Amino acid sequence: MQQTALNPPKRYHAYQNILQCYDTVIASYISGSGLPYHWLFSEHWGFYYYDAERFYYRRHYSRYPLWDALRKLYKVRKTMFTDIPLTALLDSPRFAQKKQMFVIADEFDLPWTPEYQNIHHPHYFLLTDYDKAGHKVYVNDWWPVPYQDWLDLSMLEASFQEMGEHAFVLSEPSFHYSDALLLEQMEVAYTQMTGWEDNGLSAGIYGIRRFQQDILRMGQETASFIDRWFYMVKLTIEAKYLFLEYVLFLKVERGCPIPDAFTQLLERTINGWFSFRNTMMSAKIRKSLQPDKLADRLGKVVELEQACAEQWGDIMQQTRLSVQESADHSESGESIR
Repeated sequence: MQQTALNPPKRYHAYQNILQCYDTVIASYISGSGLPYHWLFSEHWGFYYYDAERFYYRRHYSRYPLWDALRKLYKVRKTMFTDIPLTALLDSPRFAQKKQMFVIADEFDLPWTPEYQNIHHPHYFLLTDYDKAGHKVYVNDWWPVPYQDWLDLSMLEASFQEMGEHAFVLSEPSFHYSDALLLEQMEVAYTQMTGWEDNGLSAGIYGIRRFQQDILRMGQETASFIDRWFYMVKLTIEAKYLFLEYVLFLKVERGCPIPDAFTQLLERTINGWFSFRNTMMSAKIRKSLQPDKLADRLGKVVELEQACAEQWGDIMQQTRLSVQESADHSESGESIR
């Protein structure tokens, strides 16, 4: 029986879950075209603070950075399908030609996932073959556990329907590296780190400081926000991990002048966010909330973020000088010839 199997995306960080299911399946698709996928996460160090109820790792109401990168850097177009039965999608000429369908299904009904028959939660994976006579589809999934095998379509149909019958396909990616692109993306990350203030939005370090000030201003009122903050900080941490994976890629594959001390600093900064997150939830559970101590914990994160911005600025400058030296040598060689 014919199978179209992709490979799991190459990772440079030891943390097994540094890529979530959504990130993993898109990264595998990019890698399957022979392209590096890590540029997807080159704009994931953001922190955008609007008020105590709204802060994100991206601008509010904007596309996810991953989708912006797919469009901007990989020239990928996304075509969505909604309220169409899975069998109809698999029978379509589009699938017969491309053998590609990204689907969203309920983990509750997916026997290879840890949440099988436990909780209802959306899960993303890729279908790459369809055996109509055998009523089977070929599944490519790598998170949280690898699964690449044929699956009875009847097991998937209900799960697909439970999540609202959502699927999509992506156009063929293309990617062209240049030193100018590298420097541009490094500049974007630096701006995300240092931040700015504009019309009620405080980004980067400005945003974290404002968050800290609001904790002190709100006092015991912060207790009512902790559940929401706990989730929002989780998303921030996940995004920062993706940026760390991108930095490791630049260090290993692009040879950027990134010292181990900097990647270790990024790790400490992420751990600082973890510490802040755990401290506020522990205080809520024990009914021992002390806003000033919580603000102090966030203050340590500010210090780490400032160090990240300073060192990233130095790395960016070294990279710029290296690029210029290479260009000068190239021009010199051309003139001699």
